[in-house]
Amino acid sequence: MAGRAVFVVPPVGFYVREERCQGSTTGLAIHTLRPPLDLAQDAAILEAAGWFAAIVDAPAEGLSQPAVLARIAALRPDLVCTQATVPTLDADVAFLAAVKADNPGATIVARGASFGLDPCGALRRFPALDVVVFHEADAAFVAFARQGSWNGVPGAAWRVDGVVASAPPVPAVLDDLPRPARHLLKNELYTRADTGTPQTTLVTARGCPFGCSYCLASLENGTTVRRRSPASIRAEVEDCHRRFGIRDFLFLADTFTLDGAWVETLCRELIATGLPIRWVCNSRVDCLDEARVAWMRRAGCWGVSLGIESGDDDTLRRIGKGTRVDQARAATALLRRHGILSLGYLMIGFPWEDEARIRRGFEGFLDIDPDLAEILFPYPFPGTRIREDMIAAGVLAPDATPGDACARPAAPTPTVSVERLVALRTELLRRFVLRPRFLARMARRIADPRVLAQGIRMGWRLARDRLGARG
Repeated sequence: MAGRAVFVVPPVGFYVREERCQGSTTGLAIHTLRPPLDLAQDAAILEAAGWFAAIVDAPAEGLSQPAVLARIAALRPDLVCTQATVPTLDADVAFLAAVKADNPGATIVARGASFGLDPCGALRRFPALDVVVFHEADAAFVAFARQGSWNGVPGAAWRVDGVVASAPPVPAVLDDLPRPARHLLKNELYTRADTGTPQTTLVTARGCPFGCSYCLASLENGTTVRRRSPASIRAEVEDCHRRFGIRDFLFLADTFTLDGAWVETLCRELIATGLPIRWVCNSRVDCLDEARVAWMRRAGCWGVSLGIESGDDDTLRRIGKGTRVDQARAATALLRRHGILSLGYLMIGFPWEDEARIRRGFEGFLDIDPDLAEILFPYPFPGTRIREDMIAAGVLAPDATPGDACARPAAPTPTVSVERLVALRTELLRRFVLRPRFLARMARRIADPRVLAQGIRMGWRLARDRLGARG
């Protein structure tokens, strides 16, 4: 039976709230506000089943908790759903408890990586929640929309008359899902950091066959890679451009470039649209070659995020990355030859690192020489090996769920304090952006004076003010 559903991003700060990628964006060197695409996907599933749906993104819209609660109550919901992150779980559930107090007849649903290991335990711990959905929530919403009840839904845990039960998840068939309900979003709020033009995210594939110790991808999306058909991606791109005027895209996949033949077919489809689109994606450093990169450039790709993680081969081995420093160096050079910007991610603060090892990894990172850089800290997500490593090193209590993530350390190392890790990140980022090579390269690459000026201001704030204040 259809009803009224509200999907809400809680007013607890700016976070990336995707299943495989989550953490605070406050303090990041490079950040774009992403639309809550997973919630928009769930909203589209219920709309297709005859439900009324609405989306409220409190941080993006600058809404306080009282304002969000008032808007939700005015919509008279039968169901309220949010996507919780591990670091914000307690705050997210506290917000949902306030929603439930105002809307006692609504079913309160939470989805997210926090619930996959013990969904029934999560319901027992948080009485404000009626349902939790884990792993691929859209498949669970498809089953719920079909049967009109949460009882027995794969990938969900539910509460009926005080009894808690759950059913194992099933993977979603990506091409069978409706397009996310972008008409429920204020798309103008989600923009590229450099140009300020609207940008949306678009899911292209799920699943990761690799076992990096710090990553949620294989835990949340499985180890079997499932790709959407290039024709369906093209159709969604065309729809975004026609209905919403969106020309900029972030293509989401656990590893976008894993299959060269699929990349080429997709690029051919994008070229065939004739649309003036530009897009970015992610890649492992060992999943790029001349043919792939040439097709990507022709199809509008202007940037690739590379999970470099370290400039030290021993650290790469210990985190199970399966790549080498020389492969990362070759990848950045290849992208540069084709005129595609590389954003290199470096992680510091692994539990076996002392300051000398961190600095050695950074020197290797400078030798790899990506165009842009972001330095992050590992987070002990439930079920990951890095969590076990942190506990074994004595820097994390077995039951701890740190509130800091990504741009702030979740834990020290045995020899480097949290405060020193923060200072090191500041120093290393400052060194990266103030190199003459970096500044000259940016000046050559950015033809639009307005964009160049914005980039210089961003780099100056990064080097002097924002990160300097955090040091």
